[in-house]
Amino acid sequence: MHRQSTILFVLFVLAVSCKVQKANQRLHLTVNANATVIDSFLALPDLAQAHVGIAVYDMEDKHYLYNYQATKNFIPASTTKLLTAYAAMRFLGDSIPAMRYELDSALQQLTLYPTGDPTLLHSDFSNHRLLPYLQHLIVQKKLNPVFKHQGSIEKYGMGWAWDDFDADYMPERSLIPIYGNTLRWSLSGGALQIQPKYWMQKHEVGTKGLHEIKLPNDSMFYLQRSANANSVVAVPSNRKFSTIVFPVFDAANNNSWLLYDTVRNLKSSALNLPVGKHTIHSVPTDTLLKLCMYRSDNFYAEQLLLLTGNEVTGSFGERNFINYLLKSELSQLPFAPRWVDGSGLSRYNLISPAAQVALLEKMHQNIGWRRITAVLPTGNQGTLRNYYTGLSGRIYAKTGTLSNNVCLAGFLITASGKKLAFSVMVNNHMGNVTNIRRAVERFLTGVAAQ
Repeated sequence: MHRQSTILFVLFVLAVSCKVQKANQRLHLTVNANATVIDSFLALPDLAQAHVGIAVYDMEDKHYLYNYQATKNFIPASTTKLLTAYAAMRFLGDSIPAMRYELDSALQQLTLYPTGDPTLLHSDFSNHRLLPYLQHLIVQKKLNPVFKHQGSIEKYGMGWAWDDFDADYMPERSLIPIYGNTLRWSLSGGALQIQPKYWMQKHEVGTKGLHEIKLPNDSMFYLQRSANANSVVAVPSNRKFSTIVFPVFDAANNNSWLLYDTVRNLKSSALNLPVGKHTIHSVPTDTLLKLCMYRSDNFYAEQLLLLTGNEVTGSFGERNFINYLLKSELSQLPFAPRWVDGSGLSRYNLISPAAQVALLEKMHQNIGWRRITAVLPTGNQGTLRNYYTGLSGRIYAKTGTLSNNVCLAGFLITASGKKLAFSVMVNNHMGNVTNIRRAVERFLTGVAAQ
């Protein structure tokens, strides 16, 4: 019996070894003479207790130049946005669908189909093509629209930090985002002002209304937003108040009223709208993607994933769309990732450096270099500002940062002209973030010199 158990154990070990060996062969992961370069990087004191994964892949010769724990999973933070960008660039057309409308032949029934477009009345954009259509249909024609959609949107993603509810980088997600689902508070003449002004009349913003919020005479205060309302209180501070942006609480229910309030105050538009079902578009897809990637905009990333999913599957909800992608378009990624949101705010996301490099290679094959370099920041741009200044035009990458996590993934062109895909992932560090970023910069600058 003991002998039989031993034989079974040996067979099990051999089977596992073969499986790992085959996976490594498929990825061309080889131990190489460049290990000393990685050792030098890992010697940084700030990485002493961190988990590190490195993959640098030559896309022309199809082999790894550097790999260190490349098949292990890490929390990707905002490099998750590369998955979202790939989906959007692969499946969306050249412009973002803002809304679909259906008008019956008798001009009596108007049905609106939301798309999740995040650009409506967002301060990043000055031209909002949807508004004249809505003003014409709802105000001039006096049609009461019926909103229709399949699926649902949770206002927060899986695994988001609940105590970030008032952070401007974590607005709620919704079917019809307006003003980025945020409120901008400013101080003018000693009185608080809100943008959009619709909220000036909403008693919800203060205990008894906006003008009842007690403010210190010296403007030395900051605002706190309630966790379950849009009300704020002024808290004394040793700093002067400056403009602050809060996410709108319960944006999904508030936005329909805000939309109506907006269109009813617009000037009349002379439009001849055809009956039937039609799509109104807003901004170029790559314009939105560039903003998303350059400043690592979580709101844009989340809405883009929901929007793309609805376009592809006909239903809202990121889970079904992510599962669809992982079983089809991204089924060949080695060591399948755990992907739960569009932005990377969730620590539930897990992906290996090897899988990120495979994704980047797929982007290069299916999207093309021109579009990739149009939306990803290069040295000294976007979130790479003050980094890789000597590699402008030779590095195009997405940063990823959560507390205790620093990641970077993208493309690198070497001095000899080779085009590389890379991923450097640092998790669970207790060191200085700037020191770690500079160490990654030194490592990749050395790679680029080859």
